[in-house]
Amino acid sequence: IRGHSPFPGAFTLLNGKTLKIYRSEKEMTIPVSTGQYETDGKTFLRFTCADGYVSVKELQLEGKKKMTIEEFLRGYHFK
Repeated sequence: IRGHSPFPGAFTLLNGKTLKIYRSEKEMTIPVSTGQYETDGKTFLRFTCADGYVSVKELQLEGKKKMTIEEFLRGYHFK
């Protein structure tokens, strides 16, 4: 993400839609399992990886505008 920031950013899929990540932070902790996401539904969204978490700060969901994670979580509800 940092190597390509702000353009083109990083891409992934979230429930079948393309999710573009513009800003993130790395959290160095030991997660329980890798390849999962964690959120409180209000202030953070982070993905687990081998050596910690990638905490998303700014993103854009397919067909939507670029927004902060707080703005995104106000309107998006995880299944």
